[in-house]
Amino acid sequence: MGDYRIIEEFQFPMDILIQEWGIYCGLNESVEEFENLDVYWRGKSHLLPELSSLALRYIWLPVSGVDIERSFSSYKSILSDRRVALKEESIKMLNFLYFNLNGNIDINLLVRE
Repeated sequence: MGDYRIIEEFQFPMDILIQEWGIYCGLNESVEEFENLDVYWRGKSHLLPELSSLALRYIWLPVSGVDIERSFSSYKSILSDRRVALKEESIKMLNFLYFNLNGNIDINLLVRE
């Protein structure tokens, strides 16, 4: 648990979190057996409610600055000076499309000027 002190909740963990961590470390299973981490941790929510809640919050954070830089770059394309009237829902949809198409599309083609 000490290796994960970068996570705020692990700096001074509550007793329940320490207990759940002990249970988790004692499990004899592999995450690879599951479709993805989301499925794995949702399945553990009944056994490890605190730990699974933390995992579900943190597993989708980018592990490097490259993803963050890429997202800012896409936002600059979406929110150019000529596109100041986009609704929040439109921005969400454009962002979803951009990242789920693996960046293989010119974001400018998705938005009318």
